[in-house]
Amino acid sequence: MRVRNKPVLKLRLYRGTEINYDRDGVVKNENNLCSLEYGTKQWDIFMANLAVAGYCRVDVESGFLPDGKGGYNEINDLSQYEKEVHTHFAPRSEEVLENSELTALRAELDSLKALIAGKGLLPEEQEEQEEEEEVVEDEREMYKGQPLDQALHLLRIEYEEVYGKKPFNGWGAEKLEDKINEKKAELNSKE
Repeated sequence: MRVRNKPVLKLRLYRGTEINYDRDGVVKNENNLCSLEYGTKQWDIFMANLAVAGYCRVDVESGFLPDGKGGYNEINDLSQYEKEVHTHFAPRSEEVLENSELTALRAELDSLKALIAGKGLLPEEQEEQEEEEEVVEDEREMYKGQPLDQALHLLRIEYEEVYGKKPFNGWGAEKLEDKINEKKAELNSKE
């Protein structure tokens, strides 16, 4: 039989985004009682996920310390446990950054915004794209005047250049040509 030597705390968990009261001052939120052994892995995991679990308030209702004889004695001062529980709801203090760090973060943010907007690439990806473009040009030269399956390969390369993604594998040459022409017309009309 395992001897318990850590306190057991009973927590009252209130669901919701805020505490709501009725006109008599009674809490209307759904609430449950949960018993956890303090200082265990289960306690740590529960506390780490407390703020995202949908609770707006947690109260330490009672605590019990093992007496060594298989029983428990009630803990009178729960303040240290209450402080720990409430720190999991408190916002983290903001970190102050130096100007050089802010400048670097802004530059990274700008490049990510451009990437999301489809207007640019991250610096390391730009080098990779330039290398890929050279390979694509070589492939085009290699397949000029080749049979249909190689012409289809060329159309797939062109589709990937125009759309920035690979085409559906089931499309034939006609469908690919139509899609490429549509996109080119769309791009020309925007200019």
